[in-house]
Amino acid sequence: MMLVLFFLATLFLTVNGASLDDPIVRLDYGQFQGKYSRPYDINYFRRIPYAAPPTGQGRFAAPQPPEKINGTYDTDRDFPGCPQGADAGSEDCLYLGLYSKPWTNTTALRPVVVFLHGGGWIRGSASLKIPPQGFPTLNVSSLNDFIVVHPNFRVNVFGLLPGKRIKQCKDCALNPGLLDQELALKWVQQNIAKFGGDPKQVTLWGQSSGGGGVVSQVLAQSSRKGKKLFQRAIMSSPYYPRTYRYDSAEAEKLYNDMVQRTGCAGAGDTLHCLRTMNFRVIQQAAFNMTNEYQKSSASFTWGPVIDDSFLVENLSQVASNNNLNIEHAWGIYNTREGQNFVPSGFKSTNGTVWNSTEASLDHWIKTWMPKFNSTVSRELKTIYPELGEAETFGFDTVYDRVALMYRDVFLSCPDLWVAKGANQSGYISEYTIAPAVHASDVAYWNTINARQQRSRGVYLSFVGGLASFIQTGNPNRNNEGITAPIPKVDANQIWLIEEDAGLHRTPIDPLVKRCEFWQKYGSLVPI
Repeated sequence: MMLVLFFLATLFLTVNGASLDDPIVRLDYGQFQGKYSRPYDINYFRRIPYAAPPTGQGRFAAPQPPEKINGTYDTDRDFPGCPQGADAGSEDCLYLGLYSKPWTNTTALRPVVVFLHGGGWIRGSASLKIPPQGFPTLNVSSLNDFIVVHPNFRVNVFGLLPGKRIKQCKDCALNPGLLDQELALKWVQQNIAKFGGDPKQVTLWGQSSGGGGVVSQVLAQSSRKGKKLFQRAIMSSPYYPRTYRYDSAEAEKLYNDMVQRTGCAGAGDTLHCLRTMNFRVIQQAAFNMTNEYQKSSASFTWGPVIDDSFLVENLSQVASNNNLNIEHAWGIYNTREGQNFVPSGFKSTNGTVWNSTEASLDHWIKTWMPKFNSTVSRELKTIYPELGEAETFGFDTVYDRVALMYRDVFLSCPDLWVAKGANQSGYISEYTIAPAVHASDVAYWNTINARQQRSRGVYLSFVGGLASFIQTGNPNRNNEGITAPIPKVDANQIWLIEEDAGLHRTPIDPLVKRCEFWQKYGSLVPI
């Protein structure tokens, strides 16, 4: 009798290696086996293909629907990042992972958040570990119940190669990395209900270049004015770089440089050469270009381009028309994050050292903003004076001035413009907790760590606000840590994320004034 009971217990716990608690989801193109984690009380699917591998003729092309899968697909395994660095990643990389609290068919559909990883548009991966990225956000309150989706997408040359030759190619696409993100959002619309998600309640969230991806998707959705793929947007330090036209001199230089470095210059069809060679050769060339361009210009090589179909206008143009197709938006930036991107030589406080002089600032501006004439440069220095005040700090060094300039144009102003352009509600926040450099805020919401317990008030109010926004579009509604409401951007206040969790606010006017300068001259940046 005991033997029979032991056999029945074993049968109850596992069938073909999977617990009976482990979920199985059937989609139009296959059946997917997930897993249940008792320690974290989540169902998870770590690896699901959402597109066909972009190999062969798929290189530099728009992503295609996933291939039909026979049998049951085991999702409990890693997937590679898209090609990056000198030798990391694989072209077969268009996978996503997702997780949520357990769900049954009798439960109401839940909100969904799609998270775009960062990496300067040159690297990054969405491969899930357990506990997964973003788990502290889901776990901050018992009120939370939503699905988290992490898609991979192509980066660097594979996702962002510009040039007229790409446009002329019938089966190629400009900005294929952005099209990967869009296809992941379409996948959510088509399939997420099978996992218990509500396709009418989707938040797109990204950090750094992932936040720039959110800005790009908001712009694309705004130009179409059709059905929304997402209703809410969170931009955590969105690195939204210069966006040249695909056929500009700068874009053509990137294409021609890649052709030269890969040995395709002598080919009759340079694009065919790039599409058929070993991808590691292209990967190494892109890696070398990135390193050299960063040394010479203190900026990354690759980024979105205006392609006249997916991206049709620069952000500063769209923002000036206040013409965004997004219901709710929340922009978050770090006080000192411009310091991550400008030359460290400016740190000198000795006024006799070249890097600390006004002459060095003039030289840097000419290099950094080559289309600015002397009149615009003088106006820039007036907006960022030798002795000045930002929202939360004063500045009196060249280093602080250039760091603030960089932060504003490529990180803070994109946050502000999208938040102010939201149709229903927008919010803007500044993370001030030292060192408050790029990605400082990530420690609170991405992975489990001691800081969330050590600074409990910050965790509950800040991360609780993020979770509430994902579920309702309002950071205050389901936020157990909030003692005073986070103000909307139209109240002309910035919510400050501070160590004492004091929920302080500061006037938004100084930031608005500086961003008006960048909006005025956005076509010269271009942004």
